[in-house]
Amino acid sequence: MIRIALISVCLFFTVGLFAQKKFRIVGFLSQINSPVKVFLNNGREKDSSLLIKGKFSFKGRLGKPFKTTIYTEEINSKEKYPKREYLEFYLDEGVTTIMGFKTIKTAVVKGGILQREYRELQDSLQWIYNMYDNLSVLIKSREADDTTKTRLQNIYKVLYPQLKAIQTRFIKNHPASLVSWDIVANRASIIDPDELEPLFNLLAKDVQQTEKGKILTERISKAKLFKIGNPAIDFVSNNPDGKSVSLSSFRGKYVLIDFWASWCGPCRAENPYMLKAYTSLKGMNFEIFGVSLDESRDKWLKAVLDDKLPWTQVSDLKGFETVAKTYDIIAIPQNYLLDPNGKIIAKNIRGESMEAVVKKYMGL
Repeated sequence: MIRIALISVCLFFTVGLFAQKKFRIVGFLSQINSPVKVFLNNGREKDSSLLIKGKFSFKGRLGKPFKTTIYTEEINSKEKYPKREYLEFYLDEGVTTIMGFKTIKTAVVKGGILQREYRELQDSLQWIYNMYDNLSVLIKSREADDTTKTRLQNIYKVLYPQLKAIQTRFIKNHPASLVSWDIVANRASIIDPDELEPLFNLLAKDVQQTEKGKILTERISKAKLFKIGNPAIDFVSNNPDGKSVSLSSFRGKYVLIDFWASWCGPCRAENPYMLKAYTSLKGMNFEIFGVSLDESRDKWLKAVLDDKLPWTQVSDLKGFETVAKTYDIIAIPQNYLLDPNGKIIAKNIRGESMEAVVKKYMGL
């Protein structure tokens, strides 16, 4: 019986092994002279290869094609955090070649059908990426005054709809592609159902009916509950003293529900803008209701103290498994502005304009 069991186990793993497909990556970076190591996420773990005379290689097996990242890192760097340069591509069965010069991030990748589709998309977006890079340099320039920076940031805002239009056109032309699915999935960290649902509907039916597709369908349906004009769902959580505080206790006031956490850098970067808006509008029928997704009480309260946040704070100290799940929040920062009747009137107000935007919705 033991022998039969062992044979069965061996057959199981053998079948699983042959169900996977072989891949090989051959790379050449001709003008990198310093000692460099190349790292690859092969789908199961991070693999590495030395760059020897400008050449590197990987091989292995994969269950199905997927988007991955490869990066280089100097071996003997004296920096605490050695410089890394990244390149994204689609790994598929067969041979993938990566050819570059001084940096891997501009290398040319040739592989299977998915990579050719991805390259088609990237080529059509390259002019926008170049504009983003140039704008970033100009905004960080010492010569750029506040007026110039504002104008440059407005160009950013004009470019983004063009980027989305190019992606939408790609999905229409490639509805069954994994690349198209990834575009849709990347837009789903914060769901606007009016924008995401039409995009999702462009995907082939087979893609929509996958397990991930069904999950996203449910999330889109849930997001419709939180459209502007709908009443916000009430919830109760605990303040630092352990006392329960409900969202409905703010009824009669404009309230900004802020989902954040001490470990979230972008959240902490928004706190000065919220503090400015709160200081200006306090006493004018406006409150902020901070909902922390921390799991550590000490880190949560230290962040509140360090950032000098005077408004009501609550947390169940269970990360994304509490109120965030009710509101289908899988990425932060996020916020909702409610009117005195508890209806959602705006979402995700951020940055220097936060005070002005809140005042506008309050009719001030």
